[in-house]
Amino acid sequence: KIYAYLQRTIGETDPQTIGAGADVAEALCLSFHAIEGERLLSKLVELSRRVHGMEHESTKRSMSYLQRMKERIVITQGGQPFIALRYENDGDKCIVKDPTIEDEKETKMSASGIIPYLGTPVVCKGLQQLTHLNGKIGDVRKVDIEEGKCQVHFQEAGLEHAEIKFN
Repeated sequence: KIYAYLQRTIGETDPQTIGAGADVAEALCLSFHAIEGERLLSKLVELSRRVHGMEHESTKRSMSYLQRMKERIVITQGGQPFIALRYENDGDKCIVKDPTIEDEKETKMSASGIIPYLGTPVVCKGLQQLTHLNGKIGDVRKVDIEEGKCQVHFQEAGLEHAEIKFN
């Protein structure tokens, strides 16, 4: 509500408004709505960069949030977190980096041994029963390691959330 109020009263390009928008985006991310939060931050970064320049504090802050938000966190079956950098071999392998080690080298892991973390954007692929969801983008909102499933909420209007078996 504060963000909308500031947009109306002092304008969307004011640094206070951009800061409030960044706070909204961070709250979206923390509530596992990463796609929506990332889109808002991308808009704010571009707006702030265009109006205030690269060196302005609102631009730097928004860019920092956006960079953090774009990190795709995955966890191993044992609970070890990694940053997923990319997939190779048609999704069979995931190149990851340990977020706790500075200058960590990339490691290749079997994609079947990792689980997307809460809030991570995913693209459904290879679904046998819910084939209409293949290629659809959504956020992981719930993970059940024992069952090997995650609940995905899709960005496309009209699509119901679904329990998706990972790997």
